[in-house]
Amino acid sequence: MRDLAQGAVRLARAVAAPAPPQMRQRVLAAAQATPQEASSAADGGYAAPPARAAHAGRSGPGGRRARGGGYLRRPVFGLRLAGAVAALSLIAAAVLGVELVRTRDRLDQERGATRAVEQVLSAPDAHGVSGRDVQGRGINAVTSRRLGAAVVTVSGLPAPPDGRTYQLWMIDAAPEGSSEGSSGGAPEGSATPRSAGLLKGSGEGTSLVTGGFGAHTERLAVTLEPDGGSTRPTTNPVVQLALGDP
Repeated sequence: MRDLAQGAVRLARAVAAPAPPQMRQRVLAAAQATPQEASSAADGGYAAPPARAAHAGRSGPGGRRARGGGYLRRPVFGLRLAGAVAALSLIAAAVLGVELVRTRDRLDQERGATRAVEQVLSAPDAHGVSGRDVQGRGINAVTSRRLGAAVVTVSGLPAPPDGRTYQLWMIDAAPEGSSEGSSGGAPEGSATPRSAGLLKGSGEGTSLVTGGFGAHTERLAVTLEPDGGSTRPTTNPVVQLALGDP
């Protein structure tokens, strides 16, 4: 026991030798590799306050105060996008409405023309006549003098040149003893031609003559006129058809 006490005294008086450099490096490396536990306020240590988000505490246009002291930005872009979509929807609806009205009017006109053609074709005094020249240009017509109308079909005409259009004419017989001569492309001894309308394109199709067709109309003729038509023929008939007696 006495020997142990003396040994302890000698150790206490001994001078501490410095640690080898290798040991210091090993201790530092071990400290870096070991996870460190943060001290908590409950253990008597100091706990750092949580960091605020980058946007916390900032306010700007359109911002509102959020719970906890932060600010939230209103969805301004979403509101603007919704407004633009609503405006475009209204414009599209208006355009669609106008197009629907135009389509309905066009269909009504087509149905009206179809009914008028059917009335002429089914008229008790309906009279059909057709003619074609050596070049294959022809006119077919179904007339009703009671209705004062005719359904006219033109065929075999080439497309008109630019700036020109085909025009259909009704030509009445000149009264007996009249000295009235021909006018424009009207045959000799005929009255002044009356326009029955313009033909679309080459004239292939059906044109309904409604006004002025009556008991004295003796022939139909087609001339080539400037765009928009003329008040009386300016050229000789391209093709014409004598209607004859019904």
